Amino acid sequence: MTQLGDVCNFKEWKLAEVCDRLSSGKVIRSSELTGNGAYPVIGGNGERGRTETYNFDGECAVVGRQGANCGNTRFFKGKAYMTEHAVVVQGNEKVNTRYLAALLSTMHLGQLSAQSAQPGLSVKTLAKQTVALPPREVQDRIAILLTTIDDSIYNINQTNGYLEAIGQELFSAELGLNDLGEDEYFCLADIAEGNPKRVLKKGEIAKCVDMSSLSTDGPYPSSWVTKPYSGGMRFINGDTLIARITPCLENGKIAFVNFLEDGETAFGSTEYIVLTGQRGIPNGLFYFLARDRHFIDYMVSHMNGSSGRQRVSAADALAYPIRSVNRNQLQFTGEKLDKILDAIRANSEQMKKLAELRDTLLPRLMSGEIDVSKVELPKQSNSHLCG
Repeated sequence: MTQLGDVCNFKEWKLAEVCDRLSSGKVIRSSELTGNGAYPVIGGNGERGRTETYNFDGECAVVGRQGANCGNTRFFKGKAYMTEHAVVVQGNEKVNTRYLAALLSTMHLGQLSAQSAQPGLSVKTLAKQTVALPPREVQDRIAILLTTIDDSIYNINQTNGYLEAIGQELFSAELGLNDLGEDEYFCLADIAEGNPKRVLKKGEIAKCVDMSSLSTDGPYPSSWVTKPYSGGMRFINGDTLIARITPCLENGKIAFVNFLEDGETAFGSTEYIVLTGQRGIPNGLFYFLARDRHFIDYMVSHMNGSSGRQRVSAADALAYPIRSVNRNQLQFTGEKLDKILDAIRANSEQMKKLAELRDTLLPRLMSGEIDVSKVELPKQSNSHLCG
């Protein structure tokens, strides 16, 4: 069996020599984008919508062409509409496409944008790049190992999606806060606080969660950084963060804070509204309320300001009318929702660890430092778009 550590077995090729396809996708009209189309629309930073048509079917590496995501590479398998912001790279018989996607992700391709006549990464420039490949057998084994990790991340993420949906259904079924009907109702301010006082001194080192890190479909932010506090909204565990500016509000940029240490205060954008429960009211309620379409529509309808920079205030959020519900019921349902959010957090942390492990192993696998011939590999399973 070929030993990966024998670097003499690596052979250099121009990227174009090991590809059956190396080209960008096509422009898609905004009118063709939908929220629930059959196929994903893939740009340089992953999925940017859905559509009813596709222009790609198979396995490929997707390389971002422009902007902050220029050179970013992901593996994709399936049917999709590839846009002009993505370069589609499909290997020929010389290379395993999953392996090739991983290799390209380590090559800092974004640096090549300066070599193009036009801003961004051109297909012509990409085609000239040299790739060093081990024997195909070794590539296949590395691809199986990477796919196993990526599939674990994907499956955990799917579980989080199911938990999120269950929590939203539980919230609606047991509380029905938006079902005003003939019942008495009161305002959100009767059970929640908006932008509560949190202490963090200027210059104090703390976690910072920026707007780009907030998810549009889950409570756990994708990342955060640690830096000196210089301003912005402050928050602690149990707080819900809601984007108050267009289009982040409409897109559902929301987070539930349960990833800090006890007693820790973090900060983020000035464009957040921070919600937390009054004494005795479980905080998880307000995350699922913020995800509810009725609440988002209400918030959007109360935005003010010039076109493109409209905002909604915390005062308007607290004025949101909700059906009067017994506090015991709020407590009972809220505790169950808190448990769901805790499970999503634990899963998200596991995904983060797996991604860090994959990214740590990647350069050592690509260089031949790790000999995968000694690793007992599982059967290869389905793949998908992944980092």
